[in-house]
Amino acid sequence: MIDEAYRSDNPIENTIVKGAKRTINYDLLEADELEDLYYSFETENIKDKYHRLTAKRSKLITGLIVYQGLNTTSLSKLKTEHLRLSKGKIYIPSTRRSNARELELKPWQIMEFIEYQNEVLPLLQKRIKNDTEQLFPINTRFNILTSQIMKKLKKYNQKAENIKQIRASVITNWLGQYNLRKVQYLAGHRYISSTERYLQDDLENLHEIVNNFHPIS
Repeated sequence: MIDEAYRSDNPIENTIVKGAKRTINYDLLEADELEDLYYSFETENIKDKYHRLTAKRSKLITGLIVYQGLNTTSLSKLKTEHLRLSKGKIYIPSTRRSNARELELKPWQIMEFIEYQNEVLPLLQKRIKNDTEQLFPINTRFNILTSQIMKKLKKYNQKAENIKQIRASVITNWLGQYNLRKVQYLAGHRYISSTERYLQDDLENLHEIVNNFHPIS
């Protein structure tokens, strides 16, 4: 408008727009891609008995990542008492950065957790000599186990990068189904601003608005 002599100054030159910064997430997985990671996880065609047991443990962990959006810290804090299978739910204790919440399990997760609790877990505890109340007993650091799981998931889908990306995918998919406050609860976010970071800007819609209303158009 200045170039075309409609006016001599820029009316918004000294305007400061305040607001929370948002992180736009790239390469997120769709809900069907997340579910495919779970169903692709092999647990049966494994010759070694111990490795079959650890594979079933890893598949359950995968389920909690792709359906409930848990991160490594939350997974490592789970105990057997947190399983509430009669209600079809699992209790997620609070951490330094997240709130406690009770999340629904998928029907197939419930069935596999029943088998895990009654058959797999006692054998794992005996084999690695770990009879604590941990839901997923291991004889190494938990992040090593989740790193091994991610290597396997990446073979099923090259888009799968890490647990942070999968969690972001789960939360973003939730935002397409539920209101912001419910997603805040499901994700365990202490502040609503943490949930808002996962809102995706509709760039196509923004372009259309600019094309329709910008003075130059």
